[in-house]
Amino acid sequence: MKSKLRSVSVQFWDDPYITELNKDEKLIFIYLLTNTLVNLSGIYQIALRKISYDTDIEPDVVNKCIERFSKDKKVFYYENHIILSNFVKNQKYNDNMLKSAVDFFNSLNDSVKTYIKETLPNLYKWFDNPSKWFSYPSESKKKKRKIKKEDEEELKNETINSEFQKYLDEFNKVAIVNKLPQVRSLTTERIIMLKDREKEREFDFMKILEMVKKSPYLLGKVNSFKVSFDWIIKNDTNYIKILEGTYSDRDKVESEKKARPEFIPEKYLTNGTLKGLKLNLSGKNPVKSLEGLLPAEKGNLNSVVGDIISKNKLDLNQNEKYNLKIAIIKKIKNG
Repeated sequence: MKSKLRSVSVQFWDDPYITELNKDEKLIFIYLLTNTLVNLSGIYQIALRKISYDTDIEPDVVNKCIERFSKDKKVFYYENHIILSNFVKNQKYNDNMLKSAVDFFNSLNDSVKTYIKETLPNLYKWFDNPSKWFSYPSESKKKKRKIKKEDEEELKNETINSEFQKYLDEFNKVAIVNKLPQVRSLTTERIIMLKDREKEREFDFMKILEMVKKSPYLLGKVNSFKVSFDWIIKNDTNYIKILEGTYSDRDKVESEKKARPEFIPEKYLTNGTLKGLKLNLSGKNPVKSLEGLLPAEKGNLNSVVGDIISKNKLDLNQNEKYNLKIAIIKKIKNG
């Protein structure tokens, strides 16, 4: 997939407005002009957390930057849409690119268009009557302007991005909260897989994500496996198993398996080994009790496990260490 081209003046860094910005504001401003979601209209949908993730700037700082840009009438943010007020004035459109820009504008929600009309009336007029500035090729004439191949691919890619970006955004919301691998960009392979999935009646992406959020196994809390965006859309088998509850059943099986520490001799848990270890344990299930520990309590528990392993010269893998923690919790619960 070829890169999209946008016009950014070489005098950008000498602009009086830019020179007055701090380093975070400068990075956010140039990002808003050049990120992969920027289309020919300069109006596009993007989540603040994506801006934060891509720029490595804290969300509250991102929000403050955009608030300043809005106050200065440079950039507006409304209903998750970035609106670049001077974008179209700095672009070099051919007729087909102009038509695409207008099409993007017309595809916006009425509420967003109304906001633009009230907040940026000149920009609204630009989209409402683009022929005032540009002329479209006449269909009656056979001498049509040749469109560069790059332009054709760009327009095609613009449409693809706007259509499938919603899947990436929704998955990344879940990924950020649950520490899953995030999706950075739409590749050709992902677009092909998404097109195939959209043809399948059972493919309900939002329902799939809800099932993922409820499954410790898919979230990587049972073993090293963590669900990924590509794994979900790879075929018509993986996501159906999620919807059918296959991995919810596996959560139960794996948890029960880990709660049976037969390999741990009782002697490792006696002779004052657990003296002074205080854990706030809730519920009857040791696995849930372990998952509910506070960070400080987990740290204390890990220290005790380390002492037990060191004193008894044990060679335990990760699953065996997990079982040892379950055994300790059972010991504490049983007094």
